[in-house]
Amino acid sequence: MTGDKSPPTDAVGSDEANSLDASPPTGPARAKRPSSRTVWGVARWPLETAFVLRLAFVLVAKRGDPLAGDELFYSNQAFELTRGKWYLWPNTLLQSFVGHPTAAHPPLTSTMLAPVAGLTGAAPLALRLAMVLLGVVVVLLIGRLALEIAGPRASTAAAGLAAVAAPLVLSDGSVMSETPSIVVLLGATLVALRFRRDPSVRLAVALGALVGLMMLGRSEFVILAPIVMAVGILGAWRAGRATIALSALTVGAALVLPGAWVFRNAAVFAEPTFTSSQDGFTLIGSYCDDVWDGPGVGLWTLGCLREFDLDNDGTDDLTELLGDTDPYGALDESQVAAAYRERAVEYAKDHRGDLPRVASFRVLRMLGWYHPSDTLQYGTGEGRQPWLGWIAIVEMTLLLPLAAVGAVTLYRRRQRTVLGLLLAQMALAIAMAAIVYGLWRFRSTFDVSVLVLAGVGLATLAERSRLG
Repeated sequence: MTGDKSPPTDAVGSDEANSLDASPPTGPARAKRPSSRTVWGVARWPLETAFVLRLAFVLVAKRGDPLAGDELFYSNQAFELTRGKWYLWPNTLLQSFVGHPTAAHPPLTSTMLAPVAGLTGAAPLALRLAMVLLGVVVVLLIGRLALEIAGPRASTAAAGLAAVAAPLVLSDGSVMSETPSIVVLLGATLVALRFRRDPSVRLAVALGALVGLMMLGRSEFVILAPIVMAVGILGAWRAGRATIALSALTVGAALVLPGAWVFRNAAVFAEPTFTSSQDGFTLIGSYCDDVWDGPGVGLWTLGCLREFDLDNDGTDDLTELLGDTDPYGALDESQVAAAYRERAVEYAKDHRGDLPRVASFRVLRMLGWYHPSDTLQYGTGEGRQPWLGWIAIVEMTLLLPLAAVGAVTLYRRRQRTVLGLLLAQMALAIAMAAIVYGLWRFRSTFDVSVLVLAGVGLATLAERSRLG
């Protein structure tokens, strides 16, 4: 607690009332009612701005651009799902696995896109427009989260910042996993905050289901999902409103969908596979001399595959891949992933003394603070425009001081649980970059947290200016 005697007028009650474990505020301290021009309590103008910006980006900047990189995987698999081909490797990228069961990417994104892909033949424009709509939902949920924790002014500020945030515009114009996964993450967070205040069977099932979907969106969310669930369950127990039955129901609901996916993977792969088999392919490109020293430090490269000959035919895997030749023979993708993962771990152990240095470069690349042109150019292989990437780097760097103000505000108002969750999302992005490589799109959870905190910080500064 600080020496402040009264909170800003847009805060929800006193410091004690601002705690997520406290009762809702009553009387004069209640926050101002949202304007009638709102969607679920969030001002409409940020949502309208978000839609117009993203639509213009897709129709103008990306007009005629073909799908690239992992976009091809998600779009083609989504289309194949509508033809009854359940999670097979689509006819793109590695020809070795085409038509075989795959877990190269968790299934959430391709499943969400399947209806659009089926109706439009996986037309790039249609899929991008679907992402635009999901991007507007992200802005709505960011505004709603800020409303829950800091009131209407913070909500409008956070949603407004998110509407024009270049990193989100980039993601929302790409047929990739970031936007769908962030929708589920924010939805799970909001339900967790509601569950801790007023647990019920309906909310227990909703929280569990969303947490389960989180784990099927992006592989690293396996770490974040239990944290989100714990925010709801432990908060309800602290408030004396939870029961063993409701807690068990939440955990059970969270395990249904991931459990089904793991069971399916166990049935079709030779090696144990949880949400994705991508870890081996990702790690092997990050753990070799090419990206531990020199100008490529902290990046990822296919060049690491020149050290492998998994089918023992005398030609290395890289040469065969580049020559459209099958480098894996009878191995399935789980076996290839296991071999690459094992080699990456061995390389890390052999070079453990260099790991802190390399990890630092990876994190700096993810933040755009070390040779950003390399990272942005790398993103062109996934359909991302470097010019908007430059705007994103400047924009998010300038928002960090505002986010720090927001973090201090939440700490002083005893919103330490939700602050911890937002900081955990930022830490996850940093950890992923440090372990894997400095790819810009790994920072999606980082950016969302910064936008929420910056919205709170902007509202705090505005209130102090008004009162001062």
